[in-house]
Amino acid sequence: MKAEQPSKETDRLVVTEQVIEMKDNFPYKDIIDLPHYQSASRKHMSLYNRAAQFSPYAALVGYDEIIAETGRLTDDKLELPEHVQAELDRKFMLLQAIIDEGGRPEITVTYFVPDKAKSGGRYETFTGEVKRVDTTLLKLIFYDHEKDLHTVQQLPFIVLRKPPALPGVQKSFSYG
Repeated sequence: MKAEQPSKETDRLVVTEQVIEMKDNFPYKDIIDLPHYQSASRKHMSLYNRAAQFSPYAALVGYDEIIAETGRLTDDKLELPEHVQAELDRKFMLLQAIIDEGGRPEITVTYFVPDKAKSGGRYETFTGEVKRVDTTLLKLIFYDHEKDLHTVQQLPFIVLRKPPALPGVQKSFSYG
């Protein structure tokens, strides 16, 4: 005995009969074939605006910023050893001596900037002409800037635009 396999023709007839039967018993058969209603007084909404209704929204306002802030790295401020701090102090005195003699030294300093939002901070480098070294307020005063002396971490060299006549200094334009 062979089992009869349904033919495609038979399948189509069964599906068609089910559709006809469903259409007859369908509760909205009176309106199913009507055209889609379009308001005469309101403009049809664009697909972009329709899609925007269903787009995700930020349920947690500011959450992305908090995650970014948490992931942002900061550096710890390094405490300078005494010999490095003594070398910086010697360079600051040399700077003031050069300025007192009429020189306009240009220096590059690396200094620490504390972070306002979290512990630590970052190191920045600044190059400029020094106007004076204020040992009372502990400030390094440039012509266009000021830096606290206690934040300075490195002063690798001093370049003179107008070298002063310092005793014992030959025509050298770089100190350090």
